[in-house]
Amino acid sequence: MQEVEHIHDLRQRLADAEQLNAQLEHALASRIVIEQAKGILAERLGLEIEEAFDVLRYAARSARIKLQELAERVVREPRTPNVIVVALARRSRWRAALMRERNEAMHAAVLELKDAVQAQLARRGPR
Repeated sequence: MQEVEHIHDLRQRLADAEQLNAQLEHALASRIVIEQAKGILAERLGLEIEEAFDVLRYAARSARIKLQELAERVVREPRTPNVIVVALARRSRWRAALMRERNEAMHAAVLELKDAVQAQLARRGPR
């Protein structure tokens, strides 16, 4: 009876190991496709690799597509998928809005500093 249990245990461990192996192979294949897509986007769009990954990830999330599926499309299709183009446009608008906000904040800080300097000079009086 113990031998039967031992054989059953070994079979279960083998099945678990095979399942883990299949999962790891799938993860590796996914990672390879994602790396290829990052390189393709970086080259096509003139981006750094990290920026290409950010665009790829943002586009996948925005379109509710799995990252690997979008990466496969980037690798397979000769033209950049529309979801990537849309993500780039949104990213550009977001950056432009951020830059406007920063410029406005800097302008306000300069005006505040100018007023503070003038007030301090007024307190000192003529010299």
